[in-house]
Amino acid sequence: MESVKESIKMQFRKLWSLYLCRRHLCKQLEKEVFSDDRQAFVRHFYNETDLFLKEVSQFDWVRGNMCLPIVEGCKSLQDTDRQLLKTYTGLQADASWEMEYPELARFLLRNLSRIRASLRLLRYLNTSAL
Repeated sequence: MESVKESIKMQFRKLWSLYLCRRHLCKQLEKEVFSDDRQAFVRHFYNETDLFLKEVSQFDWVRGNMCLPIVEGCKSLQDTDRQLLKTYTGLQADASWEMEYPELARFLLRNLSRIRASLRLLRYLNTSAL
């Protein structure tokens, strides 16, 4: 990953931080009292987040040895997913790393689709708690 710019590495580390934040929010929401269908959605979001963290672990340079960036403004799943979408968009703007890591590019594209679907679902649920 030496040939990839430091700014791109930081974007990947920001993704990691945002997904950690998302997992934490999901764990908090699991403790809330929701109807069964909303609780199932929270569980779904948690499983998606956990899957991302497990899969991205194989690209150990993403976590790196540096401190992870502080993520602010993640008070809800919707806030977190918006920041994730913004970060994914930033990564797509500079595709210099994609040739070197095509499997990572495919992985991120797949997860970008999941985040977009998640945002649509959250809008459909239309609740401030999520």
